[in-house]
Amino acid sequence: MVYRCVDCETKEVFALKVYERKKLIHEREYQNVQNEISNLRSLDHPNVIKLVTDFVTHSQIIIVMQCATSCSLQDHLDKKQVKKLPVGRS
Repeated sequence: MVYRCVDCETKEVFALKVYERKKLIHEREYQNVQNEISNLRSLDHPNVIKLVTDFVTHSQIIIVMQCATSCSLQDHLDKKQVKKLPVGRS
């Protein structure tokens, strides 16, 4: 589940991605979440949402990220002139 949250002091908006640990039944599911966190930590590009922090409680894994509030990715792509490859080259 992803939530939009606001820092009470700075008024900065964040996206909170919450995984319920009890729903990560198989080791592979847990590893996928750990890989997601690791990948987010390693990415540093102006066009990629940045990881702010992550933490684990007894029942949840929580990932705090920047929040893209202006529009959805689809809205953004629709506004841009995106070059499309011919069907045989995609």
